[in-house]
Amino acid sequence: MILFELRSFRRSFHQMHITCRLGEMSVRGITKDISHKGFCLEVPTPRIKMSLLELLNKDVTLEIENVIIDGSFRWYTIDGDRYYIGISVNKWHIPTWKKLLDSSRGLVVNQSMNHAQI
Repeated sequence: MILFELRSFRRSFHQMHITCRLGEMSVRGITKDISHKGFCLEVPTPRIKMSLLELLNKDVTLEIENVIIDGSFRWYTIDGDRYYIGISVNKWHIPTWKKLLDSSRGLVVNQSMNHAQI
């Protein structure tokens, strides 16, 4: 499932700032990769003061451009001084998420995707 999600990501030149409530804590990050079902959030490690392992598959609340939607914490990884957090948008909020993507500027299809050939 993760491989399918990773292949459907788009690269965003215009990054979206997102506030994510993780349990008792709120963190602000920027999107790195975006798909129609979720995104990868980049957060500096000093902003997170708890173990993310406990949050896997838990619900999170997201604030994007003054719009609040719900999602699920799916995965994370650490690269240097940054956390990369995979969040999927809950299915009943996907139409709102797609509207936010449409209003965001600069989205292009990931150039590393395999394209169909005729």
